[in-house]
Amino acid sequence: MILPAPRSVHRGTGLAALGLGAGYLLHLMHLAGWTSTSPEWALWPYLLVFLGSAALIWSLAARTEAPGAWRWLAAGTFCWGVGNALYTLGNVQAGVLGFTDPWFLALPACMLVAFWLFERRWPSLPSREARLDVAAQVMAAGAYLWFFVLAEQMQSAGPSLLSNLVAALYPLSDLVLLSLLVAQTWRGPDGAPRGMGFLAAGMVLFVVADTGYTILALQDAYEGNMWPDALWPLAALLFTAGAWQAGQPRPLTVSAPRRPRSLWYGPLAPYSALLAGFMLLGAVRLPLEARGRCTRRSSRRYSWRRGRR
Repeated sequence: MILPAPRSVHRGTGLAALGLGAGYLLHLMHLAGWTSTSPEWALWPYLLVFLGSAALIWSLAARTEAPGAWRWLAAGTFCWGVGNALYTLGNVQAGVLGFTDPWFLALPACMLVAFWLFERRWPSLPSREARLDVAAQVMAAGAYLWFFVLAEQMQSAGPSLLSNLVAALYPLSDLVLLSLLVAQTWRGPDGAPRGMGFLAAGMVLFVVADTGYTILALQDAYEGNMWPDALWPLAALLFTAGAWQAGQPRPLTVSAPRRPRSLWYGPLAPYSALLAGFMLLGAVRLPLEARGRCTRRSSRRYSWRRGRR
């Protein structure tokens, strides 16, 4: 028997969600070339999605079981939107250390704090073996990241060593998000907090967009207004959906507790990391050109989210 709780979401939440959806549609219209506005005006729908999502997540956080974690996520989403505004309106030079970098890097930092708060209440890695398995997979992903992206950025002829170090923090932040995602897969069927599915989906879109942009930039193929630019604001909308779901009341069920199912991919995790290591050994024999890496523009680590080019 299911007993619904008497809590409800504020009626203005639906109107705010419609506004965010409209802003995202305007952004997609600009990406498709259906509008002829200036870059500054075209930025406003993008900012509406991020700043509006941050405000809505913050307002919904009080209804969740972990309000502190969702407020940290709202703060990171807000900082990302502010960074885009400052970068575009301030005409910041790409690849150079500037005042916008702390705003962009605040998103993975806030997510790290938020997931630490989630872990305090809903641990995702119940055993030492699970933690070692996740560490092995993260190290394999980090090895690929170092060989194909980080090493060249660290050695690029930037204006200063500090600028190169800050540029390397962007792919490292993607590795942080990927590490959090990998750890979440070890949760049991009844061990995840509400809203984690939408939150994980948004993080996947962020990592995919960053990875896609990196590949396009290294191949000198990124021209702005491409498919990664559609994924970043969509990720913010998924964060908002996660906060909304987290604020929904849990149904009170009167039944026997379910027996947790075994996680079949846990025993395969160490072998997948080992296979990735052997594949990397085969990849290092290829020259830079064969791997599709463009050295003269490898330090470019910015996109429409950090201003149009």
